[in-house]
Amino acid sequence: MAGAASEELTWSKTLFGTQHMLQVANSIAQLPAATFSAPEVESATRLAASTVHGLLTALTHVELLQRLPRAAGERIQRYERKDHSFWDATTHLFSDARAASAAKSKTTPSRPKKTENR
Repeated sequence: MAGAASEELTWSKTLFGTQHMLQVANSIAQLPAATFSAPEVESATRLAASTVHGLLTALTHVELLQRLPRAAGERIQRYERKDHSFWDATTHLFSDARAASAAKSKTTPSRPKKTENR
């Protein structure tokens, strides 16, 4: 991956030990409602269901999210985002990672294409 996504992955790996936590947390923080489902996060991030579910489990374990009760036969688990400064922090970090990437791309000269000598 190039550009902003690469910087986001690097920052996330450095801060959380996983490349996608920053993106997932930012997506959750940006959702209009405090309740959501994993498919909503998958759609927003374009990440695999297994990746999203693992990160939601981690966030639930540290009590930043709460699993909501499901009705009998309901297949989709809904979560509630708990009020915590973590969500604001991840939004700022995500934005900073994007800005750092943009600044880096402006200062990095593009490489000339190689041409064949015949």
